[in-house]
Amino acid sequence: NEPGNQLAGFDLRYTPPWFDRSLAFYGQVIGEDEAGGLPSQYMGQGGVEWSGALGKRWSTRFFAEYSKTTCDVFGASDFSGGDGFNCAYAHGTYRTGYRYRRRSIGHGADNDAELITFGTILAAKDHLRWQAQVRAGRLNEGGDPDPRHTLTPTPQDVVSFDVSHSRTFRYGSAEIGAGYEWVDDKATSESSGDLRLFLQWRSAF
Repeated sequence: NEPGNQLAGFDLRYTPPWFDRSLAFYGQVIGEDEAGGLPSQYMGQGGVEWSGALGKRWSTRFFAEYSKTTCDVFGASDFSGGDGFNCAYAHGTYRTGYRYRRRSIGHGADNDAELITFGTILAAKDHLRWQAQVRAGRLNEGGDPDPRHTLTPTPQDVVSFDVSHSRTFRYGSAEIGAGYEWVDDKATSESSGDLRLFLQWRSAF
């Protein structure tokens, strides 16, 4: 008879007066449930970023981020007595969980994930852009097969690297990129690696 699945949280971003305010720290915690009028069973993420200039041409941004979508970001049980699995993006009443049309509404890693991400973006005034990202962590740590998980029904360790370059022309923009992903499936004890390439053209016509 629950009228809805309530979620609430806190966001924080702090830019200290160092390095001409080019450094920033940020974080977010969201409670999947409520206890004593406050959010409880937290998931969250936090990171640091630096923005500035590289030479006279490039505007740059570097970032490092930690994300966890298990309800135990502050401890093994998050003061709730549970293990935190199958909590944040799963729900006993709303069987699709925190998803819509088979896609995660929140973090792209979906339920019970723990990831560390490093990345950089370089952009120039003449509409050139480079982007690179390295990501490592665990997906669907809960263990039980979850067919509703948008990335993997079983627990996996994953490491990925992506780089892309884009530029704008008179009639649109083009982007080319490449990436590699290594996956270790804990249910089958099998490991695999995949190389991906893409070419994309966008036009206003």
